[in-house]
Amino acid sequence: MKREAVQAGNFNHEIYNIEIPILKIITIDEILSGKRIDVLLKKSVYKSANSRSNCVEQSELKL
Repeated sequence: MKREAVQAGNFNHEIYNIEIPILKIITIDEILSGKRIDVLLKKSVYKSANSRSNCVEQSELKL
């Protein structure tokens, strides 16, 4: 199974300019022991949000 994952190749991330494996095999034991799953977002996700130029500034919270 790990050999097939390596054969799937790598993905060239446009923003970070790094190559990451397309498939990554993680065991249940690794997940339960707290191993982080590295997930990088595609450029389209970063660009999907529009900025709001007509936002009202947040007022202060009086304590």
